[in-house]
Amino acid sequence: MVDKENQQKGVQFQFRKRYRKIDWKLLANVDIDRIVRELDYHALQANIMNVAFCDTKSQDFMDVDEDIIKLYRLGQYTIEYLLHCQEYLSHGTVELEAKLREALRVCCHLHPRSKQLLLLYITCLCHVFHWISECRI
Repeated sequence: MVDKENQQKGVQFQFRKRYRKIDWKLLANVDIDRIVRELDYHALQANIMNVAFCDTKSQDFMDVDEDIIKLYRLGQYTIEYLLHCQEYLSHGTVELEAKLREALRVCCHLHPRSKQLLLLYITCLCHVFHWISECRI
């Protein structure tokens, strides 16, 4: 299903070609239990390209069950889509921050009660920006 609303806004998304050969040494050094225990998102980030963009049609996967490869590829496409969403939200945050700065500039010329309401709204937006930045990998 194509997201027509995002296409109209100029947001383009296409899955990339899988071109990488899997780095087995990098993969062998991953300690999954430590990642889970310590919430080590840096280790996830360090391995994301190796996992998301390796070519499952290469020699490395010849003896792997077809359903396992299907599951792996689904995971790859999910990661790629989430990376796209992260980039889209980052870009949107930058635009909202610019609008926020403009609102602060306008705020200087408002009636005191209007100024209080606008500052409350801006404070809420700042909390949202902080939350979004904390969610990034």
